[in-house]
Amino acid sequence: MLLVKNLFQLIFGHSLADFVLQPRAVGHGKHRNDKVHDKEQTLFPH
Repeated sequence: MLLVKNLFQLIFGHSLADFVLQPRAVGHGKHRNDKVHDKEQTLFPH
């Protein structure tokens, strides 16, 4: 039962940190078809 509990905590923690707590620029950077480095649509600071 400890394995199931630890696995659930790992999956929940990863999904929380990967989707909820990351900044908007990082989320857009993970999108493979997004043009993050275009000068018009960049979310990164200069």
